[in-house]
Amino acid sequence: MPVPPTARQPARGRPRRDADRPALDRDRIAAAAFDIAAEQGFPALTMRSLAERLEVTVRALYNHVDDRQHVVDLVAHRMMDALPVVDFDGDDWRASVGLLYRRAREAYRLMGRTVLVALDETVTPVELHPNRILAPERELAFLVGLGLSLEQALMWRTQFLIDIFGWVMLIDYRYDRVPADQRHTLQDPVPREWLDAHPDIDAPLARSATRLPMLSREDAFDAMVDRAIGVIEAVRA
Repeated sequence: MPVPPTARQPARGRPRRDADRPALDRDRIAAAAFDIAAEQGFPALTMRSLAERLEVTVRALYNHVDDRQHVVDLVAHRMMDALPVVDFDGDDWRASVGLLYRRAREAYRLMGRTVLVALDETVTPVELHPNRILAPERELAFLVGLGLSLEQALMWRTQFLIDIFGWVMLIDYRYDRVPADQRHTLQDPVPREWLDAHPDIDAPLARSATRLPMLSREDAFDAMVDRAIGVIEAVRA
């Protein structure tokens, strides 16, 4: 007995077509690729994994992008578009520094493992978002305007990036992904189970640290910002 057309199933191996699904375009591809890289890192971003995420064929992707490098460039462009823009105020520069730190933290915290793009990928220069050039330029201009030399401004900005990327990946990334009842372990210099597995190793301070009250992340972050402000004050003095 013939199967009615409405009851037929999609051919095996082909993604199900859904009339409610948005049409495939570069924006959807970039968003899906960003999600994969944010969750699992760029090594997990392949044309096949991307097609599976979008429920399309790999061939369908090539109707919109040239290759995987093109996809990486789209993700990088999306990241650079999200870079924080701060209206620096030389008269209230301490508040501007605090705003720069907070906005950078907010932006990169949402990017997950995509922040490792510089380690995992090479972005095509001609595809670079203008913000990748303009953001550092604005920051350097702000610092030089405060009286720092260009060399001092570069060193300060390098430390700022280390602060933000280190905080986002070592603190916020882990905090956002562990159960609430385990977050107190994130400040331990050595995981407790490792210490328990090696009772013969003399590490009294590391063991004592695991019994300290949990520090406030926000207080610790504010202390980091205060240190960055203190560096500028010392240089200007």
